[in-house]
Amino acid sequence: MTSSLWVIDPAIIASDQNGEVAYRQAGLGDRGQIYRLGTESIFVYWDTSANRQNSGNRNGRPAARRQPEAGTTVSQLSDLVGARAGQAENTVKERGYRWVKSDDSGYGYWLEGETNYCVTIRTEEGRYQSIVYAGGPEDCKN
Repeated sequence: MTSSLWVIDPAIIASDQNGEVAYRQAGLGDRGQIYRLGTESIFVYWDTSANRQNSGNRNGRPAARRQPEAGTTVSQLSDLVGARAGQAENTVKERGYRWVKSDDSGYGYWLEGETNYCVTIRTEEGRYQSIVYAGGPEDCKN
């Protein structure tokens, strides 16, 4: 079912496209509002992440973000898959990544500059085979 909500006075009352009354209810605080209709509720959340200003924190700093799931392709580096590792390494650095460590099985671990997310680059036969996010920040510890 699809509903459109037409706000008449956001502090008190609203109505949908059928004229059904919707009441605003407390419960989300500064994260958004709840509108209760006759047979359903609409939860409206404010999204401040687009402007990168105080994303819900009261301390003035951006909210902590979670690292993408392990195995998620790093879009900023995806064009380097298949590239010669020795040549592509400088490009990785130029794009703001910092090398942390490598292991004997062909995996290199890098920190993404802006986010500090851990990135794994798998090298085989001298070429980058995959560039994905690791499981978490602990993967990038020495």
